[in-house]
Amino acid sequence: MTEKILELGAELGSLTLLGRRTGEDWKFAVATVDQSELLLDDDAEEIRHTGPWVDGWTAALRELDKRAWFRLYPLSVRDGFATRILQAVRERLGDSSDDEFALARWERIHIE
Repeated sequence: MTEKILELGAELGSLTLLGRRTGEDWKFAVATVDQSELLLDDDAEEIRHTGPWVDGWTAALRELDKRAWFRLYPLSVRDGFATRILQAVRERLGDSSDDEFALARWERIHIE
C-alpha cells in the first residue's frame, strides 16, 4: 500500500514523498504536480510525474535533493518520519534569516 510520507506545497505545484513498506524496509518515490502550464493555456492540464521507486531513506533523500525540497512549504508529514525529515532539513539549511524562517516553518509541520 502506498502512503504519503511528506507533502510539500509550492507555487503552482506540489512535491510528495510516497512510501511503501516492504517488510521491515521502505521503498520511496517522489511525485510532482506542475500547474504552471495553466497560466499560459486555459485548456492545459497539470503535469503529474512520479519518479522511480528507490530503496531506503538515504536513496529517498537523494531523490528529494534533486529539487530544493527543504525550501518548499511543508504541508504534512506521516507520523514516524517527522524526526528524520526535520534532521534532513537542518542539514540542508544554512544560517541566513531566510533559512531561520524556513526552519521555524518546518518545526510547525502537521504530523498525520
